[in-house]
Amino acid sequence: MWERLAPILLLAGCQALGSAGGPLAASPGDASGAVGLEGRIRDSAGAPVAGAQVLAYRPRLTVAGRLPSAHAEATTGPDGRFAINDPPRGILALEAIAGEARVRVAGLAFGDEVRGIALGDLRLAPAGALSGRVALAASPAAGTTLLGTEVELLGTDRVSLADEAGKFAFPGLAAGSYQVRARRPRLISAISATVAVAPGGHSEAAVLDLLPDAPVLSRVDPPNAGPGAMIRLSGRNFGTTATEPLVVSFGAMQAEAERESDGLARVRVPQGARSGPLAVVRDGVASDALAFPVVASISLQPTYAAVLPGERVRLVAAARDTEGLPIANPALSFAGGGPEWAAAPAAGFFEVSGASGLVRAAMWIAAGTARVSTLAGDGTRGSDGDGGPARAARLDTPREVVAGPDGTVYIAETGARKIRAVAPDGTIRTVASGLAAVGDLAVAAGGDLYYLDQVAGSIRRLVRMRGTATESLATGALVGVAIGPEGQTATATATESWLVGSADRTTAAELEGIACLAFGGDGMLYAATSYGGIWRIAGGSAERIAGGGVARGHDVPARDAALGRISGLAAVGRDLYFVDQAANLVRKLTAAGRVSTVAGDGHHGYGTFGRFNGDGLALGASFNVPAGLCALPGGDLAIADTQNHRVRVLRP
Repeated sequence: MWERLAPILLLAGCQALGSAGGPLAASPGDASGAVGLEGRIRDSAGAPVAGAQVLAYRPRLTVAGRLPSAHAEATTGPDGRFAINDPPRGILALEAIAGEARVRVAGLAFGDEVRGIALGDLRLAPAGALSGRVALAASPAAGTTLLGTEVELLGTDRVSLADEAGKFAFPGLAAGSYQVRARRPRLISAISATVAVAPGGHSEAAVLDLLPDAPVLSRVDPPNAGPGAMIRLSGRNFGTTATEPLVVSFGAMQAEAERESDGLARVRVPQGARSGPLAVVRDGVASDALAFPVVASISLQPTYAAVLPGERVRLVAAARDTEGLPIANPALSFAGGGPEWAAAPAAGFFEVSGASGLVRAAMWIAAGTARVSTLAGDGTRGSDGDGGPARAARLDTPREVVAGPDGTVYIAETGARKIRAVAPDGTIRTVASGLAAVGDLAVAAGGDLYYLDQVAGSIRRLVRMRGTATESLATGALVGVAIGPEGQTATATATESWLVGSADRTTAAELEGIACLAFGGDGMLYAATSYGGIWRIAGGSAERIAGGGVARGHDVPARDAALGRISGLAAVGRDLYFVDQAANLVRKLTAAGRVSTVAGDGHHGYGTFGRFNGDGLALGASFNVPAGLCALPGGDLAIADTQNHRVRVLRP
């Protein structure tokens, strides 16, 4: 197109210099030392012309959009000479004007490879004119008018607007050859043949027939999408030439489309696109626009669901556009389920996602058969109900639980500063009251109850209760206690470093941040830390067996798992169960070295509706800052659901 519209032209007496100083085109005249554009303007008789205006500009060529015109100018001196030291880069035109006389040079290539062009003597001649008419080549649609049709003088920066009859004119032209192009929205533009304008003459261009055959956009599939999504456009008159650009406008933003045929194209929704009119633009002519919502956010409801293996969940997908408005029937692609139903094929956790381009949302389905029920507490804070059913009693911030060999469950009720017991028949009673600040609990094989009670500050005493009699066994900065299968006592002490070990010190080790202790089914001592780790204590050292990683899935290798504050630890067989308090979950560490979630939906019990979400499937239960847990004789687990003011039972 450059060759057709603006051929490189150097008049006689002109010379171009490259960056090395050598000429790019040889001609008479001395160009040594030329920088930028320089030359001399003479009149038709050959006399130098002083005060002539000289303009160098980049022509306004329109291919797929419009390049802004850039120009530089100078005025000739007494000897008719001029110099433009910093002309625009690119293919330039130069015009000199003095009264009604003109001279023009087109197609000057100026850039990094050409540092100067000496134009020599340029002679002015009387200005000429070019005119013509724009017409519609077919019957116009109702309301179509030619008034204001834009006509460009190609290779220059001049534009004329047609009148109601379609007439246009370009007066004051330097002698030379020209082409004109007419453009109007929804019409195919027309370009004239080359027209010669003689000095002082008037030339008429052939009629420019505009074809009323703009691109027609009839369908967008999908009818809405997010940034990054590929959409398909159907219609006609998209063009068939591969090199002819086809542009899609998303409001003020444009993207180049991939043409498949004259009536099919596809384009990717650009980043930053907003909801609004979408149109196809061919050769600067736009189709009628269709409304196109751009997806900005997606939501899937529910975000989490607990089901039995194989059970289906009804899924509701919604989306909003960039203006915050809801999108009817959002066109989403789904993985793992959808668009209306999702199911868990087996026990475990399954992700279901909905996406549109780069916009994505996900929900989880948790499938399992374990259930949670309430052992004690009606959910209201208080401390009463002794002698009656434990489920009807009120508890005040239960924080620790432990089970005796006969199935009695002891509860450290920290808000009421007492210890209560739930008998196997389901009745509740108080076994110790008036305590300062009751802490960790443990029970020996013979039924003796051990507990920590505050003395002052961080100093606690270890108390053994046998029947109704109590005995103080030790005093110090105690934070945890556990009783082994052979009656060995292990305590954790908070000093400058944390010390954990059995009473005979054979398993003593130093470890920081201990939160709770438990003996495993293998007879080994285990400790959990407040910063998310589980450790095996043996031979005077501690070995991390879980936590410290970044994996946050529901079934991950133990050493890779990212764990929060662990507030309870208990053994069932060779597996360890623990409370991940920061996540409101109960999780299991298997002997095979994997961590999985067994209870909890990860939300606070006082959630969206401000109430307890009831008993049922364990993976759907909402805990509210759970704390201690213990193993029951039958293999179930009791959990202190602290801020729900309940003790709950997990039946794996």
